[in-house]
Amino acid sequence: MLTINYLRCWRCNMNDTRFKKGMTPWNKGIKTGLKPTNGFKKGFAPWHTRELYSERLDKEGYILIKIAKPNKWMRKHRWIYEQEYGEIPKDSVIIFADGDRNNFDIENLVLVSRAELAILVRCRLISSVPELTKTGLNVAKIRIKLAELRKEKE
Repeated sequence: MLTINYLRCWRCNMNDTRFKKGMTPWNKGIKTGLKPTNGFKKGFAPWHTRELYSERLDKEGYILIKIAKPNKWMRKHRWIYEQEYGEIPKDSVIIFADGDRNNFDIENLVLVSRAELAILVRCRLISSVPELTKTGLNVAKIRIKLAELRKEKE
């Protein structure tokens, strides 16, 4: 229960603590901790800098590989595919035929368009057996071609 004495003390102690015009801050004139001029030399690399072609795991479970000095990382399966076949088109992705994200065998990496990937995922045509996944990819290509023919017909 609130008493009169409590309310009186509360009213006296509850001041507006915001800065008013003309007030000076408590640390005016005090030097702040500036970094020394010789703190970091040009070309200095911190202790946790990764070397080129080092690998790390991202939060989605893919292995990333460092391909350039500043901080350029790329998914390892994309990098391996590009080394073997050249640049990947913008509207295409690389999938793992057996679904294992740690199997970087070149036969396991399959180039798929985004339209084909949408059908593969929607119809659950990606399997842990590589032959079934490649067959599912052919089914997806047939479905896309059928959709194109239906559109032309209309």
